[in-house]
Amino acid sequence: MRRNQLFISFIFFLLLTNIEIHAATDISRHKDAIFSGHIVKINQAAGLFRAKITASNMKYINKKNRIEVFNEQNPNIRCKGTVVGKTHNYIMVKVPDFRSCLGTINLAIGSYLHFYSDDLVENLRVGRELLELLHKKRQAINGLASEYRTALHAHMEKVNVVNGRYQILQEKMRQEWRAELTLLEEDRVASFKKYEEFQRQLTELDHKIEQYTIEAQNFTVDRWSLDKTLYYEK
Repeated sequence: MRRNQLFISFIFFLLLTNIEIHAATDISRHKDAIFSGHIVKINQAAGLFRAKITASNMKYINKKNRIEVFNEQNPNIRCKGTVVGKTHNYIMVKVPDFRSCLGTINLAIGSYLHFYSDDLVENLRVGRELLELLHKKRQAINGLASEYRTALHAHMEKVNVVNGRYQILQEKMRQEWRAELTLLEEDRVASFKKYEEFQRQLTELDHKIEQYTIEAQNFTVDRWSLDKTLYYEK
């Protein structure tokens, strides 16, 4: 009889304090939605507390998410609250029945408590779906990038082949160019030698022509010194 009275009293206490009992298996399947932190500030009058969180999945916790707080030693007794504020490493939680939670889960400054959120479970599910889509998109884009990377490598190889071929052609053209210039230089030298030879012959001929020139008469015309208008042959 006394045992039944104690059990009824315990149930009545839970109803009064609005603390819910959950089987450990309810949240054990969602370990990625369980995280921990230290209570750093409490505003009992407003029913608020702030906790420092170092969880990797904290980025998936949003304002207005429902959250449950519990002590590691008594995971079946949890206080319900709502996230009303969030920064990089801190969350602000509003607890409706704050007074009851002070004693049942040791909600005090410096306490190390655990947290669980059904909304976080849903957020993580959506996040996984998004990650799956992003990974698929990344895989598709990476495949396209690989094709273009292969094309770029092939392009460089083609450029090297073209450069090699035109270097050979360029060297061949350079040799032909030098050969043509050599022939032109030989023609110039030959022409210059012939020109000099013909100039020498012309000089000799001019000298001989001057030497063997026949005048129309043997007299020369001279002017009388005293009469400038009088000319005579001598």
